[in-house]
Amino acid sequence: LEFVVRGSFLSVADNVVTILVDLAVTKDDVDVAAARQELEETNAALAHPTDGFEFLRLLEVRDWCQARIKLAE
Repeated sequence: LEFVVRGSFLSVADNVVTILVDLAVTKDDVDVAAARQELEETNAALAHPTDGFEFLRLLEVRDWCQARIKLAE
């Protein structure tokens, strides 16, 4: 079973691994058409970000879209 995760933290203590994530999706959860559309819109917005924070947010969205598409294909 494979997942794509977003916003994660990993801890190892006493031979126990704990992983906390904000969001995780499986291949079956991905709507590829929607992810591609979001990627296209994000790439267009990256051409003219309003400021540095917007640019960083758009990069995160782009990476999330690409990860979901890669998982689903």
